[in-house]
This record gives sequence, C-alpha cells and structure tokens, in this order.
Amino acid sequence: MKLELAVIVSDVSHENNFESFAHTLGLIVEKKDGQVPFRDAAFNWKKGFVDVMFSSKGTLVCVPFGEYNVAAASRESQVALLSVSDNSGSINIECAENGSMKRIYTVLKGDVRRNVKEPLSWEKKSSSYSDMLSDCLKELTGKKLLDYKNDTATRYAIR
Repeated sequence: MKLELAVIVSDVSHENNFESFAHTLGLIVEKKDGQVPFRDAAFNWKKGFVDVMFSSKGTLVCVPFGEYNVAAASRESQVALLSVSDNSGSINIECAENGSMKRIYTVLKGDVRRNVKEPLSWEKKSSSYSDMLSDCLKELTGKKLLDYKNDTATRYAIR
C-alpha cells in the first residue's frame, strides 16, 4: 500500500479545546457527531474534514495536505506536521516547540528542498517514512501508529 498521509501531532491532549487548537493551526472546525475508524481517518481521508484521535498524552489529527501554523500551535507544547506522499514522492516534516521551529525538512522526488536544523531523535532512528511517522507518534502521543488501529476518530468539519 502506498503511503498518502498528512498528520499533525501534539504532545498535549486537546480533547477539551480542540477547536481552539485547530484555530491556532489555521483551521476553523466544527465538531460533527460522526466517529470514524482509524483506518478511514488515516488512509481514506475525506475532503472537507479533519479526523482527530486523543490519547492521555497527546493528539493526532489527520488533515488535508497543506500548510499549517505549527509554531503558533506549539505554545507550551511540541507540535509536528508530517506529510508523506508516495504518489508524488514527497515528505514534509515541520516540528515546533514552545512557539519556535525545531526542524523543517522537505523532500520532493528525491531532492531535498528544505533541511533546516538538526534531525530530531525520532527522525534519526527511523529507516523508512512509515517508521518515522510511527516513532514521532510514539514520542509525542505515547502510542505508535499501529497502536491506533482499533481506535476511532472524532470527525470535525472544516468551515
């Protein structure tokens, strides 16, 4: 299976203030009653929505590919945007902590386009993009990618 995924990960559970957190990222959202299985949230993303999973330690948001203000959203926390597209041959990592960018790394069709600051610990030890994603999730939310497989996500509409 080709990996086509964009997620925002935070080391804070935003379960009680997700709309506010989304707003700092640059999204205006409205909670929907729907719950969706992790597989649909992560790998069959639906246009016009974000799907969110909360753990006791963090937040995982499946988002459309795009630009988000992770630095603004990272006040008193750590927030990462990871997007991987096997179809376009791209990966993008943006990580911020306490309002400052810690890392920016972008590859497009094998060419490194941006490589700002040193690789992060979870980035260094990974041998593939899926491992990197899983290691980032473990670092920030306490759960690896496969630990979410039986979870459900809360669906929010993008306004």
